[in-house]
Amino acid sequence: MRSKRARHGAPIAPVHDSFVPSMRSTRGAFHQPHASVGRASGTAIRAAAPPAEVITVPMLRGPQNTDITDLPVDEQRLASQLSSNANVNRKTSDKYDRLWTVFTKFCETRRWNPREFSENLAFFFTVFMMAAISPQGRYICSIDHYFTALNHNFALEKIGDPPHTPWRGDFIAGLKRSFHLTQTQRCAAAGMQCPELRVALSLPLVKLTLGMNILTQVNGNMVTRRRDYGIKVAWFAIFYLMLQYWFRADTLGAMQNSRTADGSNWVRDVVRRHDGGRGFLVRSLKGVKLLHPIWMDLPPALPNSKQRQTAEAIIDAGLAEFDPLTGEPLMGPFLLGGSPDKAATRISSAMVKYITGPSESPVTVVVNGVTVQPISFLPPGTFIASHSWRKTGASANAASPRCNWNSIMKWGGWASAKNAERYVDRKFVHDAITHDFWDWLYTGSFIFHVLPAELLAVPEDDVSIESLRL
Repeated sequence: MRSKRARHGAPIAPVHDSFVPSMRSTRGAFHQPHASVGRASGTAIRAAAPPAEVITVPMLRGPQNTDITDLPVDEQRLASQLSSNANVNRKTSDKYDRLWTVFTKFCETRRWNPREFSENLAFFFTVFMMAAISPQGRYICSIDHYFTALNHNFALEKIGDPPHTPWRGDFIAGLKRSFHLTQTQRCAAAGMQCPELRVALSLPLVKLTLGMNILTQVNGNMVTRRRDYGIKVAWFAIFYLMLQYWFRADTLGAMQNSRTADGSNWVRDVVRRHDGGRGFLVRSLKGVKLLHPIWMDLPPALPNSKQRQTAEAIIDAGLAEFDPLTGEPLMGPFLLGGSPDKAATRISSAMVKYITGPSESPVTVVVNGVTVQPISFLPPGTFIASHSWRKTGASANAASPRCNWNSIMKWGGWASAKNAERYVDRKFVHDAITHDFWDWLYTGSFIFHVLPAELLAVPEDDVSIESLRL
């Protein structure tokens, strides 16, 4: 089929045979003489064709309902490549929209006009962004992409004088340099590289949390107070699971803990064995749902491992907590949001609420008659967030004189020692709690399994790990 030319001179691609498969089988019939024309009277007379030779002309259709998989294999590859490149532009545009929203909210709270540029506006917005923390719990070390997004939106809406890009020039360039320099100095004061102001929990701070008597029963039977107690216990259970397994927040966010739709099975990703060991079913890594989930299995705590026994008791108590109003288990979508991308913010917020408290009203703990503030264990200008648990596990075990990098890399899911070392705080010193809390790393008694789909729903009355082994 020859290409035609559109009204504006652009060529129109011919319709590929795969879009109209019936054309291929009838194409030969179009060249067969099946009609005669009488010219004597100037009237066209069509001869009747035998019923067996009736030709159905295929109806051409548009590509609205056509998927990439309808294309030939070679064109599928090209279409996928084209789409991936187009997605980059779309993602960039979406990112600019998100940054523009941050800027407009900043202006609205101060009753300033976001569409009226001034150097004062740029300066105060830069100051505001110095204290901003991302959902991943990090300060930003560059404000360049914000100014790029603002120029993009100003130009798009034709705001101000042409060329509608006031967020550039000498003044803005100076702000960019000053912003990066100041953030780098803040990080250096805390002994870190920009923008990493998020720190691991020191081992003394970990021991302090384990001594907070989380399982002290609430006084009274009021529903609200009982619910608040249950939520606190469930959050600490989540904290200690992250400390044990060095999980990312998105892995916890994919955790399931509920009945199946027919009510016959209980989908429980955290299982306590009859012998005291524990297993966790990993369904997501780095926000990506795993086709074959990973089962991570721990041996029972040793009789003299008091710190780990305390953590295990809190995890068990957290798993047993349900919302008294809805009956929903607290550990799972109720607290973590039901999707991997929501978990980091929720866990980080809970860590501030229950462990350190905000700087203006810090949490206090009484230890041996002495009042202690956990926030005082953090270097000045730093904070803890969901990823801090992963950093704590790597740092504590790297400081051990019995450090085994193969075990550390395997347990943390790192492909190389170099990747694992990025999580290690070299200021950590060895503490006896390391061999107590992570004893399985030094005995090699942890197990990884990839489970088939039919074993993902575990009968409620069968919590034995033996039914899950391959």
